[in-house]
Amino acid sequence: MYPKADKFNDQKDLIYAASTTLKRYGVLIVENCFTENEINNFLEKNKEIDPRLNISKEKISENYLNVNHMQIPLCRNIFLLDPRIIDTIEMAYNEGNIKKTKNENIYIRRLSSIGYFNATKKNIINNWTSGWHVDFPTQITTHVILDDLSKESTRMQVLPMTKELLLIPGKHYHIDHNFNDLNKYFLDCVGPKGTLYIHTGNTLHRNFPVINTDRFLWSQIYTIDKAFEAITNKDKSEILKNSNDFYNSLNQNQIEKVKIMLELPDFLEKGKSNYFKFVNGKYINASKNDLTYL
Repeated sequence: MYPKADKFNDQKDLIYAASTTLKRYGVLIVENCFTENEINNFLEKNKEIDPRLNISKEKISENYLNVNHMQIPLCRNIFLLDPRIIDTIEMAYNEGNIKKTKNENIYIRRLSSIGYFNATKKNIINNWTSGWHVDFPTQITTHVILDDLSKESTRMQVLPMTKELLLIPGKHYHIDHNFNDLNKYFLDCVGPKGTLYIHTGNTLHRNFPVINTDRFLWSQIYTIDKAFEAITNKDKSEILKNSNDFYNSLNQNQIEKVKIMLELPDFLEKGKSNYFKFVNGKYINASKNDLTYL
């Protein structure tokens, strides 16, 4: 049901198959989408951001999710604008068409992160994301697995083909208690390092912690509307670190995906505002509710 990258000789064929799967099921897993060499190079270039290397063992055991809050420089964020992600999502939202006539474009809604989940009996208490829920309808969440992840480990679970249901963000759905026969349809988002998985914002999913196991991911949230989480000037500086030449080398389509976030004016900087919209070429203060509705 879900494509494996090594079964395709042409990347375009992989992207088409992946987009068709995402459109139908609301979730996509592509094993070995990125090669082991690509993953290793990414980690080597981002050692100072790797939470496993820069957060103390005591802190890592205290926190279920560990993230180094330094931002990944654009020139070293190799997954962010990769066509295996970008074209797959846009084709899924444009009826398999990635030509200039497409109607939907995606943008970065939140900054990328490298996350290390380390589940212990103590730190998973009151973990809201472990309940079945949906995100926001125009949001697309993307992960690349950075270390081999098995079905016995802490992982994300998704219930495919729930994207058309009328579900509300911020609410838990107790489907594993009320509908026991649904268990066989739960999809475990696991695989070898380099596996890509994507789910749409209105697809049911949960973060499923398994005590004394971990998972290690690159994560990115995209959006098909123009509502965003605010960032700080420090964030912008870190993203553009040593990246001017890289930014100038991007094509117009790639630039549009990051430009709105990177040109956020000071009056909407994070701390002064948490969310913003970009409407008719203007930046507007927003609230979390603006992420919730189409």
